[in-house]
Amino acid sequence: LPGCEGAGAGDNVGEQADPAALCGRVFCESDRSGSDSAGDDALARVTLMLVGTTLGGQNINLTTVSADDGTYGFGHVVAGNYTLSESDPAGHTDAKNYAIIGTAGGVRSQAGSIDTISNITLTADSHATGYDFAEVSIGSIAGTVWADANNNGQIEQGEAPIANVALSLTGTNDLGQNISANAMTDAQGNYSFSNLRPGIYTVIETQPANYQQGQTFIGSLGGISSSPDHVTITLPGCENTGINYNFSEMLPPSSISGRVFCDTDLSGTYTAGDDALAGASMLLTGTTLSGQSVSLFTTTGADGTYKFSNLSAGTYKIVEAEPAGHVDGKNYAAIGTAGGTRSQASAAGPDTVSGITLTGQNATGYDFAEISLGSISGTVWLDCNNDGKINTAESGIANVKITLIGTDDLGNSVTTTTTTNSNGNYSFASLRPGTYTITETQPANVVEGKDVLGSLGGNVSVQDVFSNVQLPGCDGCGSGYDFGEQVQPTRCLSKGCCATIGFWNNKNGQALINCLNGGPNSTQLGNWLAATCPNIYSGFKGKTNSYIASCFSNYFNYTGQKLNAQILGCALAVYVTNTSLCGNVAAPYGFNVGSCGTSCATINVSSCGSAFGCSNNSTITVLQALCAADAHSQGGTLYGGNTTLCNQANTIFDTINQTGDIS
Repeated sequence: LPGCEGAGAGDNVGEQADPAALCGRVFCESDRSGSDSAGDDALARVTLMLVGTTLGGQNINLTTVSADDGTYGFGHVVAGNYTLSESDPAGHTDAKNYAIIGTAGGVRSQAGSIDTISNITLTADSHATGYDFAEVSIGSIAGTVWADANNNGQIEQGEAPIANVALSLTGTNDLGQNISANAMTDAQGNYSFSNLRPGIYTVIETQPANYQQGQTFIGSLGGISSSPDHVTITLPGCENTGINYNFSEMLPPSSISGRVFCDTDLSGTYTAGDDALAGASMLLTGTTLSGQSVSLFTTTGADGTYKFSNLSAGTYKIVEAEPAGHVDGKNYAAIGTAGGTRSQASAAGPDTVSGITLTGQNATGYDFAEISLGSISGTVWLDCNNDGKINTAESGIANVKITLIGTDDLGNSVTTTTTTNSNGNYSFASLRPGTYTITETQPANVVEGKDVLGSLGGNVSVQDVFSNVQLPGCDGCGSGYDFGEQVQPTRCLSKGCCATIGFWNNKNGQALINCLNGGPNSTQLGNWLAATCPNIYSGFKGKTNSYIASCFSNYFNYTGQKLNAQILGCALAVYVTNTSLCGNVAAPYGFNVGSCGTSCATINVSSCGSAFGCSNNSTITVLQALCAADAHSQGGTLYGGNTTLCNQANTIFDTINQTGDIS
């Protein structure tokens, strides 16, 4: 060893011919054995000082540094008493057996970073060896916590660090001391436990909120991970900077949510007036960043909402199956907060939003707007009394041309026509929401009546035209767009329209009443009378033909004015001559039957207008006369018992029955 091999004469001239020497080694104690061994690391350029007093009383102060192999030596030292000191090299601290007493004895001590061996007695020509100083490295354990989007264990570009994650370190160092420390990840997700002596330590990560469990990684110094978020590390005496003790986390669970609704107001977004569509089928497919395929199904709730939860990061697609009875609205699919691209197979669906990228967020606003196909319908009918109501005795007019034009919610022009069926009904079905106009081509042989605006409103200022009919996005079924027509004024009462009250009381009339609609027990006639003249005949509801025939006989046999019999006889004529009410059963008795029958025949009220709510000499239909009589009556009492009005009414109804008599 340097200084331990030669006399080194001349270092202390005049003191001693045979000087002494002192030597040793400075090393990093890798194996924590307490002595210099093969696996330990040499520490070069460590400063050592030897101070003391020779036997002759001379003060000695020598300095040297360790060589590359950690050895040092003081040669040519005059015999005396000395103190050897070593300053801890940078990045190191004392090992447990920090200073080893060599062959010349001594007493060791330490003060801060200075290690000392005092009371070393060197004699002439002695070689003192084994004065070793053992150090250990000041160690650390560090790593990173990050969101491993694809769960491949690699910190890749674009993957986000997780800040403010709590970590703890516990363990026992080489001195037997219990160690406990805490750390938090910084903005870059990094953490570090520093100033650690050699020992056995466990680092525990507190699972960050809103993230899924990821992986725990063993860093540069090795170790074991016996459970998630735990790693146990043996920190050696030297080269004990442990890095890459990383914790990966899966991105927070994502979700996708939205609503399926019927877009009543055609705004394209869900608003308070829109109808939620429950039970709509929703399919979510996609691939997570780790390559796992996903396929999930759900249905919308009562409020039309749906949600797919606990989704891993990845790319997804939503497919909505068109709800029954609906087609796509104009804004059929809304792009939510995580982006995407919408498409539709057709207006009848299915609708798709693809390319939705989830990275741990709750994606909202993936709404699907539907509309229901609507309709507009109505009736063209012969409004015999021109009251704007389709009364039981009034019949529809077939083969009338009806035209619909307009613009739907997509901006498309719509033009279509239809004709009324045998009952006078028409309908335009499968209409998208929009603004429409319905026009009736005036049928032949009738004159203009009253047009009745239907359930969705609109404008009826022009005869035979309903304009500005707004068909909404939902529940757009407009009904009751009816066109009333009147009979030509030239159609007067004629033979075969009616019968005298004597006919209805004789066996033929009674037989006709009892054979209507299947026989004496039928209640159809009674119900019709109650519906057509409720103020007079409400008591006939549910009554049989035989009951009504008996009532007529009672009216006929009444002593005095027979207004009850006259009115009921007129009503019976209206009923039996209408083929839609009872077919042709009255024809063999001499009645002229048809689609309108006697109800549309006209009569001049002469000077009896007061009884019918019109001016004298007005021409009205037979059905109008019946309805007017009912309007003036209450609780079955004709005209409230007013003699004048009863006499006027009796005159006109007797005229009707006599003029149109079948005989």
